[in-house]
Amino acid sequence: MGKILQNVWILTNTGSVIFHRKYEPIIDEQLFGAIISSLNTFAETGLFEDIISNFVISDKTIYLKKKNDILFVTDSSDKKKEKKIVKELDKVIEKFFNAYPPEIFNNWDCNVKPFLCFEEAIQDSLKEYG
Repeated sequence: MGKILQNVWILTNTGSVIFHRKYEPIIDEQLFGAIISSLNTFAETGLFEDIISNFVISDKTIYLKKKNDILFVTDSSDKKKEKKIVKELDKVIEKFFNAYPPEIFNNWDCNVKPFLCFEEAIQDSLKEYG
């Protein structure tokens, strides 16, 4: 398996993008982060709680998963099986928290530089450019 995720974004609770890997440029990552964060906040309140886990835009399916107040977002071709994509996203989440334990966000200074090398850790999940 592996090599099926295209774009990957990791966002804080406030919508700040702390990591992104652009396979295909879609939109500015901070603007995308703000939109997704707002959508997630809307989904978590009222009648829509826990309903949104993915949605389709054009030929892409966007997947959202939140853990430890960090929002993980990926997209993949709508031709891929959802179970495979979610399993790959779960691997990314596990690798993220192995590299960056949740406690580091308790006193985090909003510096995203430590996250720049995360792409290397998840290379086996990322679709190759082309």
